[in-house]
Amino acid sequence: MRKVSIASFVCLSLALSTPGLAANSNHQITQSPTHKVIKMSAERFAFSPSEITVEKGTVIEFHLTSEDTDHGFRIIGSDVDVQISKRRRGETVVTYTADTAGRFIIECSRPCGAGHTAMRATLIVK
Repeated sequence: MRKVSIASFVCLSLALSTPGLAANSNHQITQSPTHKVIKMSAERFAFSPSEITVEKGTVIEFHLTSEDTDHGFRIIGSDVDVQISKRRRGETVVTYTADTAGRFIIECSRPCGAGHTAMRATLIVK
């Protein structure tokens, strides 16, 4: 049988009986980032929606489709760069954690025609 010192017993008893400590511990354990699903389509040199605003720490799940040809989806300054398959060939899903505040450009990263260089959207992280 193990012996428990009186000091250890007192510390454990205080920690368990102090409401503030228990509430803070539980709050930190149960706290989770916000999760947001964004359905975004690409068509004729535009993304829709063209502007997205989220709170810092939000986990964004982009559901991407194309209404015409193959397009790309790149968030400049991140490692997100995927292909969106042409119309009726499915949906591309990308998860991105918005952990830095600021304005981020989303651009088409696959040549898609004459207006390709103007195909952009904005992600605003507050």
